[in-house]
Order: sequence, then C-alpha cells, then structure tokens
Amino acid sequence: MTSVCPPASLVASSVNLHLHLRTPLINSPLHFAVLDYFTNDHFFLPTTGRWLWNEPQKIQQHTSKFDVKALKNAVTKTAGLEGRSPGVHLEKLAEGGSNKVLAATIGRQRFVIKIPDPVVPQRLVMASEVATLEFLRAELRLPVPRVLTAGARTLHENSAVKLGD
Repeated sequence: MTSVCPPASLVASSVNLHLHLRTPLINSPLHFAVLDYFTNDHFFLPTTGRWLWNEPQKIQQHTSKFDVKALKNAVTKTAGLEGRSPGVHLEKLAEGGSNKVLAATIGRQRFVIKIPDPVVPQRLVMASEVATLEFLRAELRLPVPRVLTAGARTLHENSAVKLGD
C-alpha cells in the first residue's frame, strides 16, 4: 500500500522539525517564500493562488511593481511624522481580484494600503471602493476605515494607494 504525500509536508518529532520535499523547490510557493524572506518580491507578486495554464505570463500580468521606499515615505507623511525617521513596518495581508492589501505600522498607528492589480481598471476600482466606504460611514453610520488619501501616483506610474485607519 502506498501513501499519498503532499508536495511539501512538515513532519515534527520531539527533537527536530524536518521538511520533506516531494517536488522541485524552484518556482514552487516554498521557493518564493524563501526568496521573499530576503527581498520585497512578496509585495509585488501574486502569492495566494496558481493558474492552470500560462502561469508565467499570468504572474507577470498580475505583478504590481512599486517603490517600497516611496510607499514608506507616503505612510510617514500621512502619519504626520515626516522628517522624524520612525520605522515603517510593511506586511502583506491579502490579495483579491482587484488589489493587494498591505498593512503599514508606524509607531502606534496602523494603516491599510491597497495596491490595485494591473489587470483591472484602477481608477474605477479605487473610486468605487472609496465611494462605498464613504456611503457606509455617512449613510449607514458603520465604523469603517476612514480614507486618508486615494489615487496617489508617487509609487509607480500606474499605482494607486489608499491609506486608512
């Protein structure tokens, strides 16, 4: 009888933690995780799913390159701490069909940043989301994040940013 093992599985013993690889490491999610530990690529690349066909082309289409330093500067400026050099910690929270969601923490302030996916009409997606949040806040009086800025083009020629608390 043969057992079926996933491509990568973690096996824990009382002494050690072993990683057993059943598939090549190159171009696997684990490869990207190891690579991303040392770079900012996980902010740019789609990391939550796979494509059944033309995956290299799809990854390239859905990759949002932006200037991480400019993003951190925008967060510092929005937080009102420009010129003080506090550290900005960025973390990728999620990805959807329309954008990548990042969290920026600076001091005790936390901001949500959305970077639109390059394959969607960015202005329409951003305008729709901003309008929806304003409607939920003003008309339904729900406690939703406040939009501090939208549509900033300082990070990349095609990027838009939304910072909120």
